[in-house]
Amino acid sequence: MAAGEGGAFEALAECCEELVFITDLGMRMLYASTRLERETGFTAADFQFPQADNPFIHREDADHVGAALTAFAQSPLRVSEPIENRFLDRWGRTHRYRSVVTKLDHEGTEALLFVCRKVETPSPDAPDVRQYRALVESADDAIVRLDSGGRFLFANRRTHELLGYSAVELGRLRFDDIVVPRDVLTFTTELAKAVGVPRTARFELRVSAKDGKVLRVHATLTSLGPFGQIGELLAVLRPIADEPK
Repeated sequence: MAAGEGGAFEALAECCEELVFITDLGMRMLYASTRLERETGFTAADFQFPQADNPFIHREDADHVGAALTAFAQSPLRVSEPIENRFLDRWGRTHRYRSVVTKLDHEGTEALLFVCRKVETPSPDAPDVRQYRALVESADDAIVRLDSGGRFLFANRRTHELLGYSAVELGRLRFDDIVVPRDVLTFTTELAKAVGVPRTARFELRVSAKDGKVLRVHATLTSLGPFGQIGELLAVLRPIADEPK
């Protein structure tokens, strides 16, 4: 993008119904329209890491998105075919986007322009969405979403406070990575029971925070998938207070 064009571009991007952002070739975000924050709770400052470390793209979509972007970057094409993927917002809700990517020069840097249209996603300003956000972020319990293999998809504010891990760090982990070794079998057994089954498992567990502190928690694990089908899981962790000595 040439000097002097930035203001006109940003004005146009803000008027679009689509989400618009620009990244460098390492997928570090250089610019994002304000719609990014309105729809997902994130700003460009939250995406200052390589694409491989992006914990907000749904884990089941990460491989095909990475492959599509790599093939496009290496091709002579200037504009990509539409790419679809699911994206997790700051509150753990799943959004589905269809994106078209364009190669361009951004202030002297090779870059990629993403124009992303939501696909069958509820408005982030709907009352139920606002209530969901308030509930998740004000909860005293750690609330996380896991895929069927136990990998972190989302964690609320309380989870980060209890465990000391950032969203990026948790995005690289599986839940059993934070479970103390002697409790891993308990967790994996309950996980296997919960996947695709309409039941809530309740059990006690010990987990390790980033600083090495071991926390005893009451855990619940609930399948979010349709009956009989593998899906995501919701885990809620409530710390168990130490008994007075």
